[in-house]
Amino acid sequence: MNMARTIGTKNINIIKKIVENEIKKSTTKWGEITKYPSGDEIIEKLPEEMFETWEGAYSEIKNIIHDSVTNYNKELKKEAEELRFWGKPDSK
Repeated sequence: MNMARTIGTKNINIIKKIVENEIKKSTTKWGEITKYPSGDEIIEKLPEEMFETWEGAYSEIKNIIHDSVTNYNKELKKEAEELRFWGKPDSK
């Protein structure tokens, strides 16, 4: 039997949701993020079974956490740019 080389889509989505929730907890009502969660903070919230899915699970989990924080930050910047764009008067 072949062992999976991923923690699986379900576990990936769980990690992404935890990262998003932790960032939202540290976001002010004006949208300013006061603190990004560390990888260790997220890892503490994950079930042990997630790390036992395959030998590279720990590395995969750390990468998913990093990518999730980075992508969340990019989405916020994109939203901010759109708000600035719509807030500018026409140059015509």
